Amino acid sequence: MYFIFDMDETLAELYTMFYFIGSLRLKDTVATNATNATNAIPSTLTKSLNKAYKKFVAAILKEEVSNPLGILRPGILKVMSKLDKQKCIIYSNSGHLQSLEFIRDLINLHVGSKLIKQCIHYYHPVRENGDKTWNEIKSIINKNDLKESDVYFFDDLIHKDLYENLTHYYKVPAYNFKASFHRIADIYREAIKDVNSEMYLTYIPLLVNRKPKSIENMIRLFKNKTNISDRSDKVPLPDAGIDMMMSAIKNVKTRKTRKKLST
Repeated sequence: MYFIFDMDETLAELYTMFYFIGSLRLKDTVATNATNATNAIPSTLTKSLNKAYKKFVAAILKEEVSNPLGILRPGILKVMSKLDKQKCIIYSNSGHLQSLEFIRDLINLHVGSKLIKQCIHYYHPVRENGDKTWNEIKSIINKNDLKESDVYFFDDLIHKDLYENLTHYYKVPAYNFKASFHRIADIYREAIKDVNSEMYLTYIPLLVNRKPKSIENMIRLFKNKTNISDRSDKVPLPDAGIDMMMSAIKNVKTRKTRKKLST
């Protein structure tokens, strides 16, 4: 069976996260704009940012497990823990591949395996016209005998072609909680402690179009560009979307049991 998830407002809400992720994955993010400037980013900076990124992912996950930030949809880690033997894919209309990979990395770190192997973003070569379609899913999975009933699809929107073709299409409630900027900024500061700040500030304009005077100035710039409120709301409880995912998992187990009994 294949479990395919939309990202934004289905698996997570990443509005607060763009500049944190984009800056830690600086070379990959600015390469999306097809700029030659990426060639100028020193390998030493990229390596130190890769280390900082791993620290950031681990620290974010620790918080999501113990004192949730609300980046991930509440309850989604429990869902993923029950899917460790299934094939899972993120299939999103987001154009920022690194955001999909961030969610993949959080989930895979939590379950301790490469549960999510594919991240299909808006500009992936398999994408045709911007909408999500059954033909695209068949191309993504690349399995000749793939049946519509073997795919469990979750999205907060209705994609007409998929809705009409798939047996198991789950339209989940949109998850739109905005995580606390300040809590994430504290984790980010700790993650980049060993990054050469002078070098970092030299190349960060590739992302933010201006050179900050300091790391703190850079973080304030992230906040201004994101326009996140200082208010820190309570992270919501798991909702009907999680119930739908758990129901789908139960459905798969029931199908497997029936198949065993019929053989």
